[in-house]
Formats: sequence, C-alpha cells, structure tokens
Amino acid sequence: MQIFQVGSIIVTIQQTLEEGLEPDPALVELLCQEGPKAIEEWTDAIANVEAEAEVIGKRIAELRERKAAREQTVERMKGALLDLLNRHFDGKVKTPLVTVWSQKTTIYDIQADPQKHATFYKFPEPELQKKKAIDAYKAGVLPTDILVTEGVTESVRIRRS
Repeated sequence: MQIFQVGSIIVTIQQTLEEGLEPDPALVELLCQEGPKAIEEWTDAIANVEAEAEVIGKRIAELRERKAAREQTVERMKGALLDLLNRHFDGKVKTPLVTVWSQKTTIYDIQADPQKHATFYKFPEPELQKKKAIDAYKAGVLPTDILVTEGVTESVRIRRS
C-alpha cells in the first residue's frame, strides 16, 4: 500500500470519527497491515487535529473578547444617547425612520424570609415570586417585615419604523 493510500484511509477514519460514527473495521484492518509507519502517520493526524483545535480555541477567545468590547461600546453609546435625549431633546426624538426615547422604570429590591413568607416563594429551592410580592406591595397588603426598596432605572428605547 502506498503512503497516499494510508493518508486517505486515515482521513476517511478521521472524518467518520468526527461524525460520531465508528470507523469501518475493514479500513482499520488495512491500516494495521501497513504496520508502524501507519501508526506514525496516525499520530501525525492527531497532532494536526490538536493544532487545529488550539487555533480554534484562540479564535474563540479573541471573539469572546471582541464581543465583550462591542457590548461595552453599545452600553456606552446608549448612555451617551440617553444623556443627549434628556439634555437637548426633552427625552424623545422622532424621525420617519426611528423613534428614540428615554424611559424610566421602577425597580424593586425585596428582602423576605422564605420560611416566614412561603406564599411568596417557589419551592423546593426557595425562589422569590417577585411579581406576586410586587403586586402585594402595590396593593398595600405586603407584610410589614418584608423589606422593599424602590429604585428607578433609566434606559434608552429605540423603535425603528
């Protein structure tokens, strides 16, 4: 068998393994008949795949960093736009293509004991049912030992036409 054939057998086996399948036993047998040289080429193929995986891993890390930087840029741009809207445009701009406005939203931080106030929690792992607690707070029927802190957050909203 020629080296070219050994290489093509290894490539075929590699592709089969990449697809999550078992290689054809006849191909493995052909490879075994070539002896130690075929094993040497197999280890070269493994080294090549490892090197490719390392390059891909580095690219993934670069893309994650780039994505994080872009997300920060978006947040900064929205913050600057929000400032402009509030200082120069009374919080809203409308054009034929886009409507942009400043929106204030009330946020609630709720501190409650899950054992004492089980009706506001999902179990078995205690998870606060925030909407239920906020509704009770707004209705004035929330127990007094549940601490609610209100805050306001402001964000920019964009609607494209």
